[in-house]
Amino acid sequence: MNRQEFLNRLEEALEGEVSPQVIQDNLRYYRDFISGEISRGRREEDVMEELGDPRLIARSIIDANEAAAGNGPREYREPEARYGYEETEERYESYGGPDVHVTRVSSWKITLVVAAVIVVLLIVLSSVFTLALVILRSPVFWVLVILWLIWRLVADRRGPRRW
Repeated sequence: MNRQEFLNRLEEALEGEVSPQVIQDNLRYYRDFISGEISRGRREEDVMEELGDPRLIARSIIDANEAAAGNGPREYREPEARYGYEETEERYESYGGPDVHVTRVSSWKITLVVAAVIVVLLIVLSSVFTLALVILRSPVFWVLVILWLIWRLVADRRGPRRW
């Protein structure tokens, strides 16, 4: 979904639910927010993905507007004809029921976590190799290796062990 589609869907969801002034204020806010994020170098697709469904945003705006008017939020029911599909319980069953919560993680957060894991792995591997080099450079290590080899050589000449 692009910026214009988002704003159109938000406006459609707000029409008839809040005053035209509230609609224009919120459209202006989201238009400015999206433009500001894009001017900071973010891609429009990423900003739109982070914002999510404009109908959910509209529901929050409607509830906040009603709460400010002292009416309190009312139960939300999506008008079926407005969006061109029929809301059924089967739609929710494929997601495990209506209590399932989906968390969107933006791509830059995933990239950051992957980079952090790679850095930690590199630190661990470099520590292991550094420790191995310190051990291999140690004269005590080589003395122990030579003593072990001599012991094995002597043990092998004695023949098989008998219990």
